[in-house]
Amino acid sequence: MPAAPSPHSIIEEAWRLVKKHGSLSQASRASNIPRTTLQFRYRRALEMGYEPVVSDPRALTSMYGAKPQDKIEGIIAPEIPSEDEDLDLVMDRLAEAKRRRKSADESREWMRFTVEGDGPFGLVFVGDPHGDDCDIDQLRQDVELIKATPRMWAVGLGDYINQWNKKLFHKYASQTINERDAFRIAQWLFQQQIWMLIILGNHDGQRWHGNGSPLRFMQHSAPVDLQDWQAKFEVSCGANAWRVWAAHDFPGNSIWNALHGPSRRAQLTGAMADLFICGDHHVFGLAQTQHEHTGKPYWVARAKGYKPLDDFALEKGYGQQTMGHSIAAIFDVDGSMTCFSNLDKAASYLEWLRGQYEKKATTPKDIKRRKRTR
Repeated sequence: MPAAPSPHSIIEEAWRLVKKHGSLSQASRASNIPRTTLQFRYRRALEMGYEPVVSDPRALTSMYGAKPQDKIEGIIAPEIPSEDEDLDLVMDRLAEAKRRRKSADESREWMRFTVEGDGPFGLVFVGDPHGDDCDIDQLRQDVELIKATPRMWAVGLGDYINQWNKKLFHKYASQTINERDAFRIAQWLFQQQIWMLIILGNHDGQRWHGNGSPLRFMQHSAPVDLQDWQAKFEVSCGANAWRVWAAHDFPGNSIWNALHGPSRRAQLTGAMADLFICGDHHVFGLAQTQHEHTGKPYWVARAKGYKPLDDFALEKGYGQQTMGHSIAAIFDVDGSMTCFSNLDKAASYLEWLRGQYEKKATTPKDIKRRKRTR
């Protein structure tokens, strides 16, 4: 069995590698020795009297920039390999993570969804469900209505369950539903075949839970990953396209105006979307207006959600609204959009529009036109 190399030969070999390749990094790559280990051995070589062969000041310092300990005369210390990842690899990993983040952020800038087929369609912007502390009958009724209405899909605005953080975890004690059943309700909701897009809020997103929220890892029926806090997207059908800026909430609050946040965002951006919509405050508001400088018409909306009055609302003297749990937007073939705070009326209007569209599509004039274009 060959003898193990002596500490002196290991140190000398490290010095020769650095001398041959001209730098610690190059020597590390060529020898597959971690850079921090090679740096340690090279410093020991210098302490033993070997001539410096690189000018990199990092080779003469520790990983935190401090000078190495002076050699204690008469003592040969053991060599302890570093447990740290090579610093160049750490920086390479950081750079790659930043590139991935930039690419993902750019792909989210006005995500494009295409509605297949022809004719009017609808999107329901589902207000905060808070499924473990909500009007569950209303929520189930609205989910079933969306499922039963042809060419109608949903966009979630966040806060699907309470998912209390550590500071508020004690609130589970006053709920009818425990934490386990809350996640089961969230899973049921996510698996409904209605979602075009799901946005996370403060109760279930990064603001309270970082990237560790269990909802991020639940199976869902949306065609894209869950979006944190907001989503800017374009939805097109045929020759028409509409822009929607949906968020759990927009900056800016007013106790007198439920639409202050989305209205402010619309004004500051020159109404770059056709609809600005959010949830979060458990009140509803809906309005159509026109930007005073660009002349662009747009809608602003806030969905109330499904959580009834809680202790906080009662303490502050807030009233209870009975409409606007979710907001529906109906998109017509003429490029127009009409919003509703009542889902039953929205579904009826969509059904009527589709009937009108199909009636026009079967007129003799249209049939002749279709034959000419074949």
